[in-house]
Amino acid sequence: MNAPRVVDGLAFVGECLFGATQSYEELLLGLDDSGIDAAVVSAARPVDYHLGPANDAVAALQNRDAVRVIGVGRIDANRPDAGEETRRCLEGLGGWCSSRVADPVGVNSLGD
Repeated sequence: MNAPRVVDGLAFVGECLFGATQSYEELLLGLDDSGIDAAVVSAARPVDYHLGPANDAVAALQNRDAVRVIGVGRIDANRPDAGEETRRCLEGLGGWCSSRVADPVGVNSLGD
């Protein structure tokens, strides 16, 4: 029987709109220092709010280290390209995406 794995439920990498930045190497050091085996990793919200390149970077990390990185594409449901980015993440970047919907009344739609 395999030993249980300890997984961080959500870690962010990249440059953040709010000034904080965490590189992949810094993430790994934090995981190692805390005895955590792997992390669900998503992009920090970039300064320009354009999540495509940030999602690409997370996908590259997952491809580099699929044992420790469980990549999750990040979607901003308020952007007009949210539906396109959702499809891109699901079909081309590993099949996972997440949205923190800031518009609970549904004014902005992800499309079909």
